[in-house]
Amino acid sequence: MIKLKDVFEEWRDRIDHPIIALETGCAFMWGEKFDPYTSSLNIVEHLVAPTNGTLYSLDIDQDRINTCKKHLAKKGLDIYVEFICGDSVESLKTLPQNHINFAWLDSSEDAYHATQEFEYMQLLFTDKHILCVDDYGSSNSVKWQEISNAIKKDYTESKTYETPTGLIVGYNE
Repeated sequence: MIKLKDVFEEWRDRIDHPIIALETGCAFMWGEKFDPYTSSLNIVEHLVAPTNGTLYSLDIDQDRINTCKKHLAKKGLDIYVEFICGDSVESLKTLPQNHINFAWLDSSEDAYHATQEFEYMQLLFTDKHILCVDDYGSSNSVKWQEISNAIKKDYTESKTYETPTGLIVGYNE
């Protein structure tokens, strides 16, 4: 089973720095056994902080945001994150276009909503960017099928990874 740190190290230098990242659905599973697979922590720790970038973390649940803020603050990493509370699709519309070079898509179990996120993200990306789609191999993976097919077809390169729920990474330039 691969660690997110290793995935990020594999791809990070293909995109410009600082890394301006976006995640839909901030991670809320904290503790020793979860840290290797907690997206918020790994994105900040291994991509954003080393490049003096920014993470836009979108979530509809203020309690999850507060939990994530608290745990990132314990590690001194909260300074790299701008949390936005609200519907992810509506929140995406508030971000500048052609600005994001890394995204982590993982907020909704609803296929229509996830597809809307994916489609709107395309407007936010710089020319060279990385998109990670979590839950690629989970029992609910049907929701990601359309997005995964688009990544495999339209991105310059893609790769899948064995994580607890499966991960597909797309790179475009």
